Amino acid sequence: MRRISLFFFFFLCAGLIHAQELALVREDKLFGYLNKEGEYAVEPKFTEANSFSDDLACVNNGLLWGYIDRQGNWAIRPTFDEAKDFNSGMAFVKIDKEWFFIDKKGKRLPFELDPRQYRFYKGTAIQRVEKKIGLIDFKGNTIVAPIYDVIKRFTTDYTPVAIDKLWGIIDYKGNEIIAPLYQKIGTYQDGLTWVKKENQLYLWNNGDLIAIPFVDQVVNSSNPNFILVKQGKKMGVINSKGEVVLSFDYENLGPLQNGLIPAQIGGYWGYIDEKGKQVIPFTFENALPFSIEGLAAVKLKEWGFINREGKIVIPAQYKITASLFSPQARDKGFNDGLVRVKYKKKWGYLDVNGNLFTGKWYKNVELFN
Repeated sequence: MRRISLFFFFFLCAGLIHAQELALVREDKLFGYLNKEGEYAVEPKFTEANSFSDDLACVNNGLLWGYIDRQGNWAIRPTFDEAKDFNSGMAFVKIDKEWFFIDKKGKRLPFELDPRQYRFYKGTAIQRVEKKIGLIDFKGNTIVAPIYDVIKRFTTDYTPVAIDKLWGIIDYKGNEIIAPLYQKIGTYQDGLTWVKKENQLYLWNNGDLIAIPFVDQVVNSSNPNFILVKQGKKMGVINSKGEVVLSFDYENLGPLQNGLIPAQIGGYWGYIDEKGKQVIPFTFENALPFSIEGLAAVKLKEWGFINREGKIVIPAQYKITASLFSPQARDKGFNDGLVRVKYKKKWGYLDVNGNLFTGKWYKNVELFN
């Protein structure tokens, strides 16, 4: 009986967490937040607002900035002339001409860092001392002494660093994953990246260097079994062993997703399978990967959506923010049964049947989070 009770407890918690997903929308001149049922969890009443970050949203009541929780209650009342999103449990705000950090209770944090110089990622920030760069934590303690010439901004747990124009990789805790020994370096993920050494390209696979002299450029290495590369003006695919998976026959390729690959030949886009066999003819001006819902965005003057048979199931009459390799890839297609589109200067969400979610268009809409 106790096991059953615990199961329902966790099931209920999961449902509540899912129900808390909200999307920022602008209706007329005011901002509010929709839930996944298409109802306002927070009515449009703010003159300016941001999406939720760290479970709080930065909003303006027409005079000052403050922060609300997901129920629309003030977590930190509007007292700031300017305010930024919460990150790592803190945000920086401005009163009069003074910037300072606050915690999630609105309490001023007792350390002196210029917030305009620091972008925190999981409690870590890049710090410049004279001409060198290191890492500090949110209390100002040193994580990595300023020994690097370059530390690129963290967008994942890993980022490239450089000393004397040679590149390596560190994580956000300051651990050196790859020593700065290379002329160039790619994005690191799951033990894999690419590097350039003595003008030769290599795959860096868990410390092993695999020469790929037939490759001119590594385009995307996020999938170790399907690494997109260029040879001259043509694209192909290799695996993490440096073996050719798809020959260099394509003008452009997208990522392998849900069994199909967007590909361009002769100026037009279609879809191929993992072995390079055409599945959907090359008839589109542009094409994006298939979502788990079995739909993909394709362009014929405007954007619409096809199924896996290549049939247009949502008319090509919309605009989307299209990109094959955006870090915000879910913004480009369906996510949890909804896609964000623009129609006649207004934004809204469509479901998988092409129906307008909530039955209305908005001045602007953002993603659910």
